[in-house]
Amino acid sequence: MPRLPPGTDEGIGSAFSDGTLLARFEKLSKEYAGGIFRVRSPFGKRDLYVVADPDYARHVLVANSRNYEKGPAIDTVRMLLGNGLMTSEGDLWLAQRRKIQRAFQKASLATLLPTIGSCVDAMADEWCAAAAAGREVDITTATSRLALEIMVRTLFGSDVDPMIERIGHNPFHILVDIPARNLDFVRKFRALDPLIIEWIRTRAALDEDGKDLLGMVAAGDRANPPSMGERLMVDEIKTLIVAGHETTAATLNMTWYLLASHPEHLARVAAEADARRPEAMTTLAELDSLAYTKQVVREAMRLYPPGWVFTRCAIGDDTLGAYDVPAGTDVFLSPYLMHRRPDIFEDPETFDPGRFSPERDAGRHPFAYLPFSVGPRHCIGEQMAMIEMLTHVARTARRLSFAPTTFEAPELEAEVNLRMKKGVSLRPILRASTPDARVVAGGDVDPYEATARAW
Repeated sequence: MPRLPPGTDEGIGSAFSDGTLLARFEKLSKEYAGGIFRVRSPFGKRDLYVVADPDYARHVLVANSRNYEKGPAIDTVRMLLGNGLMTSEGDLWLAQRRKIQRAFQKASLATLLPTIGSCVDAMADEWCAAAAAGREVDITTATSRLALEIMVRTLFGSDVDPMIERIGHNPFHILVDIPARNLDFVRKFRALDPLIIEWIRTRAALDEDGKDLLGMVAAGDRANPPSMGERLMVDEIKTLIVAGHETTAATLNMTWYLLASHPEHLARVAAEADARRPEAMTTLAELDSLAYTKQVVREAMRLYPPGWVFTRCAIGDDTLGAYDVPAGTDVFLSPYLMHRRPDIFEDPETFDPGRFSPERDAGRHPFAYLPFSVGPRHCIGEQMAMIEMLTHVARTARRLSFAPTTFEAPELEAEVNLRMKKGVSLRPILRASTPDARVVAGGDVDPYEATARAW
């Protein structure tokens, strides 16, 4: 008889369809404490193991990663993104990874900093105008727009504005305008394929890559034959747009919600930005020096990791500690559950950026914190996401503070990504020490300015 983890033989298929899966997992995780429990898989007559243990995560994602492929839950994503890097397997995945990884190295990302900074400052201008007019800001929609704008402009560079002028709008905004990820969204998103193909063919005809991600990916494809081909290139571009937009947007949304609810931490972020020269946060070295801002973003991702669960399926028999993992077992590794274990993170429900200080971070299990996954299939866009988020938070905090309009805890929606079910609005406040407060009349003055100076 196989040695099974504690758990239940009850199915959880209904929890997938009615939006209660995260709550169900949280309840079972507390009931069967120990970092692993078992339920009946909705994908067939087999078990599903839910894992929230650093050692088990290391085994599945790193030590024995060859024995695990993406689970059946990824089929829904494949309908949207085809065979992009997120969904492909085996030799195809490895070849794609090699072609694309060059675009996400530090030297390549450094060339994108002016574009990212321009998008960030344009959004901050909007928020300053809202503060001056006494208007609230829908942070959820705004951060989604920002993340999409950065992704589209860093991908397609100088091709974007002519396209908007020709069409009359940015067609990729459907990612913001249509929040549901259903079949209607899939159909409308696929309708963008001809536009993407047009850009790919234009670049190929000009033999000109350009200093954008599309050009870098194309260069990586040529340097690693055989060619991906047009269809795979489209799938990769759509994967970069969706994955790069939604996870970053979700984290920025949660970050501002948390900072507005904890003004003492927002004051420290503002003080750290104030200590830089006015035109700062424009190089990788300057962004890397934002130690406390980085701790804030990491803590936001600990509490609300966009990739709240990584799905795998065992190819062959395996073991996790004392438990057998028969071939065909579905394995869900949940950073969300692991990040909230009190034996790993003290007082885990509390927003405490200090837990990621070098001193406190050093004593933690290296696989206890996994917002970007780990191992061969860790998120290829991790560095770019951190660059975007640090740039946005620091440069915006230099100009604005925020006050919450409600103190209700966010209601979460845990589907492919973790995000808020309802948007959150905040009240932007012009900081008294910035030019915005002197130039734009009518705005409130930041009540936490003295606190920021103290830090």
